[in-house]
Amino acid sequence: MDRWSAVAAVLGLVVVLGGCYRNERTLALSTQSIAVLEQDLASARREQQRAREGWVLYTLGIVYQEQGQFQQALPLYEEALAIAQEVKAKALEAVTLAYLGDVYWQLKQYECASTVWEQELVLVREGQNQRREGEVLNNLGRVYQKLEQYERARIVLEQGLAIAQEVKLRFMEATTLVHLGRVYQKLDQPERTFALYEQALAITREVQNRQ
Repeated sequence: MDRWSAVAAVLGLVVVLGGCYRNERTLALSTQSIAVLEQDLASARREQQRAREGWVLYTLGIVYQEQGQFQQALPLYEEALAIAQEVKAKALEAVTLAYLGDVYWQLKQYECASTVWEQELVLVREGQNQRREGEVLNNLGRVYQKLEQYERARIVLEQGLAIAQEVKLRFMEATTLVHLGRVYQKLDQPERTFALYEQALAITREVQNRQ
């Protein structure tokens, strides 16, 4: 395979690989579920159960996000985040930041996405959640590229790559290599770019051969 064919093959993996390690959170909830959650939200507010209110708002945000209704999900996550910080619910704060960053990304509000993912990174490091740390570093690498902050993108993606290799998450490793290759392409380092793409392609073939 020539170099340009390898590049095309690897770049085509991004969409496939992007969901392989991070979509465990997906919830398929119906309109009836929304009604139930809204009742639970009213009950939590009536009983002044702030932590419970935050978790219900967060869950409602997921429902709307999974339906592609990002503008509806956004204020729910923002309110859930405010409550989480108020009651010092670190777990709720971390997961809300994760989803809030996703929504900002979908809405192309990249500065906002970078801000919340940077906050999440602090929390996942405190909690020593290496897998999620690697995911957040990947997210930051993508968003810094959108902001044309290529050196910042390179730094976080190198960190994410090291984590993926340490915990032996091969799909994450391949995806990180692709994103890193794109950064080096922007930094006008073609040899490094091709080397990273070729590594990603080799890992993908290895994983596919095991399936």
